[in-house]
Amino acid sequence: MSYRDYPVGTAQQIILDALNLTATGHKDADNKFKALGLVVASQRQGRRSVPAITVLPRQGGGFNAGGDGDEWTEYDEIDTTAIEQWIVKK
Repeated sequence: MSYRDYPVGTAQQIILDALNLTATGHKDADNKFKALGLVVASQRQGRRSVPAITVLPRQGGGFNAGGDGDEWTEYDEIDTTAIEQWIVKK
């Protein structure tokens, strides 16, 4: 079965534009956001869809999927002022 990449989503495109990034497709955009420590989804507001961004913790660790060792992730600090209005507050 071949892999099909979908076009960049509306919410993804808004965030890519705000961060001055480009992506060739949905998966490419997800990979760029993951590298920055961001998760971008869309959220309904009335009749519109707007981005909903979750900023991942800058450092984290735990057992890997196999449960046999420690896995560590660390993201660089990024300037979120351009996307602040779409960050989901916890």
